[in-house]
Amino acid sequence: MPTSLNLSGYFTGSGSPPVTAIILAMLHLLLGIGGLYGGSMLLIDPTGELIGFSPDILERIGVIDSFLLPGLFLIIVMGITPLEIVVALIVRKRWELMTNLNPLKHYHWAWTASLILGIILVLWLSVQFWLIGLQHPIQAITGFIGISIIVLSLLPNVRTAYRLSA
Repeated sequence: MPTSLNLSGYFTGSGSPPVTAIILAMLHLLLGIGGLYGGSMLLIDPTGELIGFSPDILERIGVIDSFLLPGLFLIIVMGITPLEIVVALIVRKRWELMTNLNPLKHYHWAWTASLILGIILVLWLSVQFWLIGLQHPIQAITGFIGISIIVLSLLPNVRTAYRLSA
């Protein structure tokens, strides 16, 4: 099994990204597609019934009266953001704003964003489980994706691939 894919025309780091970085990008792609889908369904039907939520969930949560805000969160944070991260992980896109916001200056901002988004996803799902419990298998699958994003981001070969030269 090869240890890296030939993406040298796209990956502007030193050589091609490791296979684990490609898997990381694919997980972000899955997350982004799921975030756009789930968020769109909640915007179309803020009651959540369209995706199978029972009406009593909003009553149990007690903080919100519709799934409109969670839908917007899903579209922006779990939909658009991971898709941008996919592009940045593959082409190591330079984006001055993100570079300036990056707290870990010795790593490309896409690596930092990947790790942070994985943590946000796990926290989001933890709050979700606490508020409404496990409603659908997709929650567990998404939790696995979040944990995998964190683990893959922290692998030494992925960290090395996104480490910036001094």
